[in-house]
Amino acid sequence: MEIIYSDSDLKEDLIQNSLNELFPKLIFFNWDMNSPPPVKFDSQNPLHVIYYSHYDSEKIEFPFCLTIQRTPEIDSQEREIYIVRHLHKKTNTRYLVGYTDPDQPDYPYFSLIFENDQIFLSDDFKTNFADGETGLVQKIRPISLPFIEFSEMGRRKYECH
Repeated sequence: MEIIYSDSDLKEDLIQNSLNELFPKLIFFNWDMNSPPPVKFDSQNPLHVIYYSHYDSEKIEFPFCLTIQRTPEIDSQEREIYIVRHLHKKTNTRYLVGYTDPDQPDYPYFSLIFENDQIFLSDDFKTNFADGETGLVQKIRPISLPFIEFSEMGRRKYECH
């Protein structure tokens, strides 16, 4: 599962087109699971992927959340980054994804902020975004990540430095 946050409300056609561009062999269905499933959705078909979004007006930053389900659990963090890099190139908005820092894997408050063509290691402890408090997500420092490519089926291919 991939969970991506944004400062802006992402339009349905942007989401659908981006996912289709990145993973053309998968079939994406916008379904929040609170309503009957889409007519052509087949839960037995591993190529059928669900996504849904919601907007939380209580959040002062990153109120838009896009959730993608039924993707392989392996490489989920890397797939989130891959998707956000693509979305960030198409839009002028900030994005945030959760992040496990290899140097501090037990610290649960790290995240990545994508802003102005840069990626920042960030901390969302005691923030409105993560904890309902008053603070904002704090950028710690710019971070350079390897580009990990994914196949048309959403599986990891290789790393490009």
